[in-house]
Amino acid sequence: MVNIPSMELPWFKAQYESGKRDFARRGFEDLHFHGLRLTDVVFAHVHASRADFALSSLTDCDFEGADLTETSFSRASLSRCRFEGATTAGWNLRHVQARDCDLRGVDMGGVALGEASLEGCDLSDLDLRSVSGLHSSTLRLAKLRRVVMEGQYLAGCDLLMADLTAADLRGADLSFANLSGADLRGADLSGANLFAADLSRADLREADLSGAALGESVLDRANLSGADLSEVRGVDERALSHAVLG
Repeated sequence: MVNIPSMELPWFKAQYESGKRDFARRGFEDLHFHGLRLTDVVFAHVHASRADFALSSLTDCDFEGADLTETSFSRASLSRCRFEGATTAGWNLRHVQARDCDLRGVDMGGVALGEASLEGCDLSDLDLRSVSGLHSSTLRLAKLRRVVMEGQYLAGCDLLMADLTAADLRGADLSFANLSGADLRGADLSGANLFAADLSRADLREADLSGAALGESVLDRANLSGADLSEVRGVDERALSHAVLG
């Protein structure tokens, strides 16, 4: 492995501008990529702990298996980037604007997301229980299949048309959340707080809503076929009449 200290950023820029795109397995510890616009760069398995990509614009970049410990992508713009299997302890994603990125296999423990946008990103099978700032983030069209968000604070979170198939949302606070058109088939929402949540056109077939709070929630055309509605609290019979009950 070739180590590239932060003082040699001009080397990286010169290589990139000359057409080089593959930097796999190199060392980028403490390197500052502030404000750079990078496309099709291979950062697979690089050592980039404490690197700073704040305010950068990254398109179709590959970080598979990279060491991104304490790396910052704050306020960066990420499009179709791949992070599968990256090491992300202490990751800072505050205010990031990410679209259609692959985050599968990433350890999100302790990751900071405040006011991030992860539209269309794939976070399937991840444990998001200790992620901070989810409630103020945008997860529209995100792939969240089988994610674990038990007990998470998601009040007001934008989950428009998100895929939450078989997600673990037990006891989560989803009050005022936008779940319109979301796919929640087989999701576990037992004991969840869905007060004033927008569940219009949501697919809740076979979902577990036992003990959930549904007061003032919007259920217009929500599909509740086969859902467990035992001990549901605060449900408005008039609102329920607009749902599909199978």
